[in-house]
Amino acid sequence: MLTRILAFVCRVCPLCMAARRWQGSWVARLVRWYSPACPFCRAYRKLHAAVPSPPAEPPAAV
Repeated sequence: MLTRILAFVCRVCPLCMAARRWQGSWVARLVRWYSPACPFCRAYRKLHAAVPSPPAEPPAAV
């Protein structure tokens, strides 16, 4: 539950919102620089991490 609350703070953070919207801006570079130390950004990445899908099984031979 704490992770979800921390991730919500990152979601409404003005700097993080600008960095997600304009990914090539100086704000995005600033957020990328400090995000490893930010507990809110870490929780957001943890919650929204891309989960790889399982490999598709080949069709069964008939």
